[in-house]
Amino acid sequence: MPAIEALDHVVLAVPDLDAAAERFRALGLVLSPKGGHLDRGTANHAIFFHAADGEFYVELLAVTDREAAAAHGAQSLIEKVDAGGGLLRLMLRSSDLAAVRASLDTAEITHTTDVVQRNDGSVICEVLRPAGADAGCEVAIVQYPESIQDRMARHSERGLFDHKLALQRADHVAILVKDLEATAKFWNDVLGIATVGEIPTPMMVIRQILAGDVMVELLAASSPDSPMASRPGGLASMVAFEVADMDGAIADARERGFTAPDSEVGVIPGTIRSSIPGPEVAGLGVQLIAYVPSPA
Repeated sequence: MPAIEALDHVVLAVPDLDAAAERFRALGLVLSPKGGHLDRGTANHAIFFHAADGEFYVELLAVTDREAAAAHGAQSLIEKVDAGGGLLRLMLRSSDLAAVRASLDTAEITHTTDVVQRNDGSVICEVLRPAGADAGCEVAIVQYPESIQDRMARHSERGLFDHKLALQRADHVAILVKDLEATAKFWNDVLGIATVGEIPTPMMVIRQILAGDVMVELLAASSPDSPMASRPGGLASMVAFEVADMDGAIADARERGFTAPDSEVGVIPGTIRSSIPGPEVAGLGVQLIAYVPSPA
């Protein structure tokens, strides 16, 4: 099976990188310095979080040169930015892209590979991009030239985990899918990422697929009559983050000027949740989730 280790990061397309960065800073999060990608016409910030398997991050990605971005195959980024932005892509981490390529070849899924460099020419990573796969959203697989331990140490030394808003870890992301079995088959059989649970509700079925420390939820309509059936498929522009103190996190977000409703019982059994709306955080809904003991 391919060596997919984790959901490494998510890509948030933003029309205005500086304005987006300011919203995340206002929420109490630490961002990496602004970076760029050699000859690609894009610039970014990253927001890093600890994970049981290493780290996870949200990448804020903007277009700085439309012609250069288009020449490097970033048409979906351009279109997302033109539409106002939002979560664009899931990036999975691997230490063995050759094994992933072999699995894609066996499944007859075409793919491309390229190397992403910083503006100074240093290598950030190698990226494998499947084409036409039934993943439910855009996905790519990344391999870094350094170990995850070395990356974490470098980010820690720069204080990039020292957020004021107490988000412990990324808990889950969600994809709205039309064909649950076909999409799950790609994640399970081609990528080798296991299904670990399923939650049926009157409106939808949630298929839970664990990518390292982060759950990828495949959401499908429970019946043709469900309101979910008419919703377009694709990646929901939301990341759920676990918090240890829900009331404290809500109060902190409110003090910073963000909308955070009182907590309610979550769809995932044994959880409570609140959500900061995406329009307040550069197009990314920030869900707060806490796991609570079951009543005796």
